[in-house]
Formats: sequence, C-alpha cells, structure tokens
Amino acid sequence: MKKLITTLTLLLFFITANCQEKFYGYWTSDGKATDIVVFKNKKNKIQIGSISSTSGKKLETKNIEFSNDILYLENYFEKNNWSTIIVFQYENKNTLTAYLKNNNGIFKVLYRKIKNIKHGI
Repeated sequence: MKKLITTLTLLLFFITANCQEKFYGYWTSDGKATDIVVFKNKKNKIQIGSISSTSGKKLETKNIEFSNDILYLENYFEKNNWSTIIVFQYENKNTLTAYLKNNNGIFKVLYRKIKNIKHGI
C-alpha cells in the first residue's frame, strides 16, 4: 500500500510539472493587457514576471496559483494603486486565453507566445 501511495504521489507531481511547463515562456497580449514571463526558478517553483504593455514598467505579481491547467495571479501597480486578477487557460503551444478582472470590468484577452523560456531569465 505504501508503494502505491508513493507511486501515485510521484505520478501526480510529474503530471503537474508537465502541465506547468506548457505555460513557460514570454507571452504578449499585443498591447491589450500586461505581458508576462513564466519560468521555473532555482527552487523549481513557477515564477511570473509581469510588464505593463502601456508603460513598460514591471508590475508586482502576487497570489500565483497553478491548478488543473489554469494559472491564477494578481498584478498590482503601486504608482496608481491599480490591481488586476487574471486567470490564464492554456489553449495550445502558442496561445493562452486570459480572463482579467479589474475596476473597469471583466475582459477576455488572447496571449501569444513570442519566446520559449524554461528557467529564470
């Protein structure tokens, strides 16, 4: 029984790791929202860097969660006290669908991959 539990745990870990890898890369919204970089850090945890597509400034990205092929995060820009909650769904190797919620409402934005990245930048 102990071997079965260990095997199932390892299998779940590898499935989760492979799901996350689909998100690795530099993704752009083509000026409609933030651009993001998704990569694995030195501790093998998923990391996100978010850049404003209008100002080019880095945003604070927090509350990062990954579950069932969906990536959740919150971006915050301190200068104007603006926050956005984003839910990313993987569509294919070059496309993510994002649902953004902020003070202006809820929006659907397509992201396209412009560069593959696996480990930190």
